[in-house]
Amino acid sequence: MLIEHIRKEDLRTLTLNQKEKLIKEEQLVSLKRFISDKKSELENLIAYLREGEITKEKVKKMKEFQASLDEKEQKTKEETGSIR
Repeated sequence: MLIEHIRKEDLRTLTLNQKEKLIKEEQLVSLKRFISDKKSELENLIAYLREGEITKEKVKKMKEFQASLDEKEQKTKEETGSIR
């Protein structure tokens, strides 16, 4: 009886560990995709800024880029907080 209970708990622990690993892998893939997209976006913004003088529109685009990074950071904090 005790051995069966231990076996069930071990199986439950293993299942939870596998689910946690899967979630972390999915988050890593998502983060890699986000970083890749943002690198491309940043390269385009740099090229855009180099074209002529700084305008309100260019400053606005940079602030939007920064806001998107802040938003992703906050979302990630909320998601990882809910897992723990």
